[in-house]
Amino acid sequence: MSNDSTMNILIDYGPKIKILDNPHKYMPMAFNIGLSESSGSIIIIMGGHCTFDKYYIENCVSSLINNNYTCVGGVIKNSIMNTKQEAISIALSSYFGVGGVDFRMKSDQGRFVDTVAFGAYKREIFLKIGSLDEELIKNQDDEYNFRLLQSGGTIWLDPSIVSYYKPRSSLKKLFFQYYNYGFYKVRVIQKRRGVPGWRHLVPGLFFIAISFSFIYGLLFNSFMLFKFILSTYIFVNFFFSIFSIRKKQKTILLLPFIYFILHFSYGMGFVFGLAYFIKKWKDTRIINNYFNVQKFKSAQIL
Repeated sequence: MSNDSTMNILIDYGPKIKILDNPHKYMPMAFNIGLSESSGSIIIIMGGHCTFDKYYIENCVSSLINNNYTCVGGVIKNSIMNTKQEAISIALSSYFGVGGVDFRMKSDQGRFVDTVAFGAYKREIFLKIGSLDEELIKNQDDEYNFRLLQSGGTIWLDPSIVSYYKPRSSLKKLFFQYYNYGFYKVRVIQKRRGVPGWRHLVPGLFFIAISFSFIYGLLFNSFMLFKFILSTYIFVNFFFSIFSIRKKQKTILLLPFIYFILHFSYGMGFVFGLAYFIKKWKDTRIINNYFNVQKFKSAQIL
């Protein structure tokens, strides 16, 4: 349902492409509609902000066929167009920025991980645990991978599987991207009855500490605690900013702000999500109204 030239591009491919409308326009509904029509023994998720390496699909298929993995994925390399995207790329590929997400870090060795981006899945896992949760506008793949692990499945990161990701083009878009990640992470935790990793909680604690100390300062006219927390964060931020730039000194003016945006926006989203979804701690339903299970089961597998 795009209003740009996407439809015309797809039509030009002819019968190779089967076009399905997604009236809700959100990713999990789109995936579930496509999944219902699929006939492949391997299902791959592709994001709108990425392109695949020439051998991406071949390497995914080879890894799944030759091993007992449930899901495989690879590493992300960022496509950089300007200094702003370069600074965002550095932050997204650092331990301080995003807590050391495996698929964003440089790696030469394959290993088992807790999640991957743009994963390839064996078809049978969708019969076992269902499809993507349509309630999750963001983090739907994180929730699914967490659900997969809880069901006894495995996720393998293969560094030969490479995709290229285009970071957000503005700091405003980056802020809202990570705000939404934090916001919907709350529902992931509620639905899965667990936390996928400690890194998901740290930004929320940071936002609470900053907010509480500032409110305390207003109420009691003492900003000592706020200044201590903020100055400590600024020191650590600048330390990692200087450490991260290495030979890319032109990003030094942007990098501290980008680190702050990542941490503050995610933390704010997480805390607001806790408030917004406060009554949903017992609601663990998986919403997948657009997944036609019977059609999926009866498909003639390629």
